[in-house]
Amino acid sequence: MCKNLEQVDKNIASTSFVIPLNWNTKKLRNLVTNNGNYGSGAAALEFNPNLPRYVRITDITDQGCLDPESFASITYERAKGYFLQKGDLLFARSGATVGKTYLYDEADGECAHAGYVIKFSLDSSVCDPKFIAQFTRSSFYWMWVNRTLRQGAQPNINAEEYKTINIPCPPLNEQQKIAEILDTIDKAIALTSTHITKLKKAKAGLLHDLLTRGIDDHGELRDYTRNPELFKRSPLGIIPKDWDVGPLSSIANLQVGYAFKSQCFQENEGIRLIRGENVGYGRPDWSDTKRLPWDMYRGYKEYELSEGDIIIGMDRTFTKSGCKISVLDSDDIPSLLVQRVGRFIAHSCNIEFLKVLLISETYQLSLQLQQKGMDIPHLSQSEILEPIVPIPLPKEQIKIAQVVATHEAHLQSKKVYLEKLKLLKQGLMSDLLTGRVRVKI
Repeated sequence: MCKNLEQVDKNIASTSFVIPLNWNTKKLRNLVTNNGNYGSGAAALEFNPNLPRYVRITDITDQGCLDPESFASITYERAKGYFLQKGDLLFARSGATVGKTYLYDEADGECAHAGYVIKFSLDSSVCDPKFIAQFTRSSFYWMWVNRTLRQGAQPNINAEEYKTINIPCPPLNEQQKIAEILDTIDKAIALTSTHITKLKKAKAGLLHDLLTRGIDDHGELRDYTRNPELFKRSPLGIIPKDWDVGPLSSIANLQVGYAFKSQCFQENEGIRLIRGENVGYGRPDWSDTKRLPWDMYRGYKEYELSEGDIIIGMDRTFTKSGCKISVLDSDDIPSLLVQRVGRFIAHSCNIEFLKVLLISETYQLSLQLQQKGMDIPHLSQSEILEPIVPIPLPKEQIKIAQVVATHEAHLQSKKVYLEKLKLLKQGLMSDLLTGRVRVKI
């Protein structure tokens, strides 16, 4: 038998669903031993492993963990009264992170929470803290957050409001089993994410080695220490002796897009236009799409893009997210090239090797130095083609590109697997947190 949760309390979500009759619903205030404590107002210090970690709203990830790339510390004196203990659940109360939560894990070491984070100490005699933490990652919880937060310069939810969240509560042993199942998926997600991070870092090192040492006839990286006679000095440093160096223009050209009149743009009908806004980081971004009427398209065939084309945004090429260079696939065509977007055209090199050059740290650092302008940093066609690049023999270009492609395929397979795990987690949460699927105790 089931009962309608919305009839029990409409505070949980705007969408009705049912829960088993032997489940209850409780407000967060009835599951905690405190009233919601705001954190320290101390300024964050540079991370020091000999001091407590300072947990700020920006340190909490979407997965409910602490960001492994973001660390800060607080002195023991300023941390008094704010130390976290087992069962403490933190809620971000303002800004873009509002609603995010973190259940303290003793494996994270000594931690104290900052002022824009609210601490609730969960009562393990009436609830399983891990189950409550899992609920705060569900769609039901986020519907409540989006309904409750007060919009403004800084969206926020205070402690009193958080205490009103109504949470479905199975018997305690069932909560523990549900949390165990969902935590298992979380661990797989975290492990896969770690693999992806390591592969990304390894890719940067791989690119550096391939573009400075190359690959010999046996498929191995050349070793300058053991075989210095195989290398020579160049403007780029030590490189294999049979390589050349030269400006990118010596092996590729850049076609700049057409200045279509904006009054001709349409929203729904016509061929898509790749504007600066559509050049993403590795892949195009079609979230804001403009189109040219089909009856005008035939006059601009020379600007039609093809699968495999490499494009670059010529305005704001570099942002915090990376360099705006995209490679098109079959989903991105047909489309036309618009002004301030360039298409690379290889004329004296392998196209796949050209992709390797363009994503390399050496090229992108050189390109970044070419940017002009403060308000809108921009690059010209000649500036994009000016950086000096290494030029291996054609046969070795293919080998280098193949090694990078193999690494990239492995990275992409991990990303696909990660998305599958996230979808599995969403489905399990929908089933287990509503009792639609019951766990065996």
